[in-house]
Amino acid sequence: MFSSAAGLLGNPGQANYAAANSFLDALAGHRAALGLPAVSLLWGPWADTDGMAARTGRVHGGAVRPVAPGRALALFDAALAGADPVLAPLPLDRTPGALVAGTPLPPPLRGLLRPARPTASSDQAEDGVGEGGEGAWRDRLTGLPPVERTAALEDLIRAEVAAVLGHTDPSAVDRDFPELGLDSLMSVLLRNRLSLLTGVPLAATVVYDRPNVRDLAAHLHAELSAALPECPPDGPGTDGSGAGVPESDVPEADVSKADASDAPDRPPTSAPAPMPEPAPMPTPALTPMRAPRAANGPRAGHTLPALYRKVCETGDVVSAMHLLVTASLGAPSFNSDDADRHELSPLRPATGAGGPALVCVPGFAPGMGRPWHAGLAACFDGDRDVYELRHPGVDDGDAVARDLHTLAGLHAATVRRHLGGRPYVVVGHSMGGTAAHAVTERLAADGDPPAGLVLVDSYHVTPDREAEPWLLALPARVPLAMGERFDDAVDDLTLLSMGAYTRMIRTWEPQPTGVPTLLVRATHPLPGMPQRWRSAWPGTHDTVDVPGSHLSILEEDARSTAAAVRDWIATLDVRR
Repeated sequence: MFSSAAGLLGNPGQANYAAANSFLDALAGHRAALGLPAVSLLWGPWADTDGMAARTGRVHGGAVRPVAPGRALALFDAALAGADPVLAPLPLDRTPGALVAGTPLPPPLRGLLRPARPTASSDQAEDGVGEGGEGAWRDRLTGLPPVERTAALEDLIRAEVAAVLGHTDPSAVDRDFPELGLDSLMSVLLRNRLSLLTGVPLAATVVYDRPNVRDLAAHLHAELSAALPECPPDGPGTDGSGAGVPESDVPEADVSKADASDAPDRPPTSAPAPMPEPAPMPTPALTPMRAPRAANGPRAGHTLPALYRKVCETGDVVSAMHLLVTASLGAPSFNSDDADRHELSPLRPATGAGGPALVCVPGFAPGMGRPWHAGLAACFDGDRDVYELRHPGVDDGDAVARDLHTLAGLHAATVRRHLGGRPYVVVGHSMGGTAAHAVTERLAADGDPPAGLVLVDSYHVTPDREAEPWLLALPARVPLAMGERFDDAVDDLTLLSMGAYTRMIRTWEPQPTGVPTLLVRATHPLPGMPQRWRSAWPGTHDTVDVPGSHLSILEEDARSTAAAVRDWIATLDVRR
């Protein structure tokens, strides 16, 4: 099988292509494990003027050389003579200077190639600023007048978006990012690049929330403004005269000629007594010392996301969640009195003139740049508005709610602010069902109940179930699927927030709300689920079973779920 190195190394703008080729590689491995013949060859570019290679340009900054057809055929013959089911016939360029300085190497190549040290251009050498280092944009913007900084940010962002998408012309990206084909993986890659270049931690959803160059530049400028001076470093002096005084023009005081006439109002003083010679200090024995840890962050592999992923990879997902729950006790938090400052505007993944609107409450795991209910919302687009609330700290914000009461109150205020007197139904999936019920309780208590509450395969986590491995394996599937990429895709606060909100629901008991409630249940269990795996919820509610598993009912089986929800809403007495 002719596969592609895109599945092994990745390539901007080729997420779907990489996934398809990874399937071929997995198929070859699967057949080999069964004793069946199969070989998958992960080709890079071929040195000709036809086909895909003609428009790919340099591959991974010059790390992979195009292979001549004759050489490729020889590699093909060698692969067939071997016994390995998956091979990558990639000629690597190890010549000095072949790899573009600052190019990130894919993990499979890091032990094979050494990237060139970044060198400053003549302009950069004068400024002492590198192009792609941490905080490089902040240093560059510091040298510009404030009125020019937003435009400069827009140019810099265009170049990064173009690089992620594989465009050579930055002007080609002056459209909304979804129209350009920027998928969730590219959004995370772009967010990581922007965080590095600005030196500012950014939310995983920042590219989704600001879906074009202008909005993203305005957001980054606001984040950077506090750290940037009002004037460039070589601007006016600070003495109030509008010009600095060169050091060479400041005369030194000649204290050797000073006498009493220089200070007529000062009483004469006697000469100070000479200071005694200090006693010699004993010379301490030289002790080898460890080099101090760099001050710009934790050592590689020791962030909370990396630790959580590594514990998940051991298979002990219970300990992995205990790690987050315990660490969350030290997370920054806010109470009800300060909740307004931490409110996040809801996402709006679908629009329509029908009603009632849907207000979705996500679970507590990171969304990785995609709304939790995106698959379900797509089924209602053009029919009715769909909103999705955002939990502070999970994908954005700088603190978590102190308790579930504070979180429910904050979300209730958001719903009233954005829905007003319109009829709406609250929806929650998985652990989001707990938060959805808590928000509904608060809205009902405040006299603004929703028209209905829909719990999509939600589980009431009681003390006897909180340590069940299958339940805690649900949030662990993301780091297990992403591997080391997960470590940079989320930050510490994201996982601290997941631990904090999980801790809050451990002893929570849902109370009657008086709001019509529907429980949507999946009909297919996930691997590892117990014998009694069907979701259940206390209190009075309607129940409907839909095709799919706990995960697929919001994705590939979302149409059936949406139809069940739509039919149930049609039975409600909506008078608001």
